Amino acid sequence: VTGNEEVKTLYTPRIKLTHYQMMKLGLQSCFIYFTNCACGNAALRYTSATNQTILVTTTSLFILILGSIFKVEKFTYHKLLAIIVSIIGISCIAISDTAEENSSYLFSFKLITIFDNEIKLQNPLLGDFLALCSAFFFGTFIKLMRWKMGQEPHPEDDNLVFLYVGIFTLILVCHVLV
Repeated sequence: VTGNEEVKTLYTPRIKLTHYQMMKLGLQSCFIYFTNCACGNAALRYTSATNQTILVTTTSLFILILGSIFKVEKFTYHKLLAIIVSIIGISCIAISDTAEENSSYLFSFKLITIFDNEIKLQNPLLGDFLALCSAFFFGTFIKLMRWKMGQEPHPEDDNLVFLYVGIFTLILVCHVLV
């Protein structure tokens, strides 16, 4: 196998989807996208926004891993290094911003906080886990889109698929929010 043949098997071709295929993809991905959003928002109930922000930046790591597993993307150490540097940079910024605002809360492990006479239950480990789940599901969503739509989807197809994701999310899973 030459280098050129390997590249052809790793990257998905440009694909033109029919309306039925776009609707099907929207239906398949709406549950993944909703789970991503639900986990991300639920994480904020149990952990700090700083922790959630840092952990959600691991999405790019999940994208690289999933892309490598499904042969949509080639794993390289340069990509891994770039992801690690990005996560470290975002962590430094988030930690310094939080440290300036309220150094007592950063990575705290309080079970209950009383704020403005409102009791909030906090479980940082659960919140951190939910933030990681959010990152994983968003990575899965991105890779599913790339796998089904190809490397560079047509902009109109992209818009229609996201329209169908939104419509199916509203119809099928919005009642969960009520």
